[in-house]
Amino acid sequence: MKLIVLILSFSLSCMELSAQSDYYERLAKSHQSEAAYYMKQAQGYDRDTENNMREAASYLRDAEYYQRQKQFEQARSSLRKARNAIEKADDSKQKAGNARDRAKSYLIRAEDALQKVK
Repeated sequence: MKLIVLILSFSLSCMELSAQSDYYERLAKSHQSEAAYYMKQAQGYDRDTENNMREAASYLRDAEYYQRQKQFEQARSSLRKARNAIEKADDSKQKAGNARDRAKSYLIRAEDALQKVK
């Protein structure tokens, strides 16, 4: 009788460990998916940053042209547009950094979950 109880207890413990391992594996996969999502988001923000910087450079070239042509109002307008594009680039860069930080956080969580898999 004691042997049967011991065997059942051992079987129950094994099933519990297996369930915990499955839970932590699913949790790790979930965190990995979140990290991938945030990395893709960061890449998109990086592209936005590059595009905004190109746009700013274009406006600066325009401003130089207008200044040479003595069209100072258009030059000021181009400089304003360049400044706005640079501000957008700064904003995108900050968003990319935040997304990368979130991705790192989820990667750490995924590593922690995988360490708990038995």
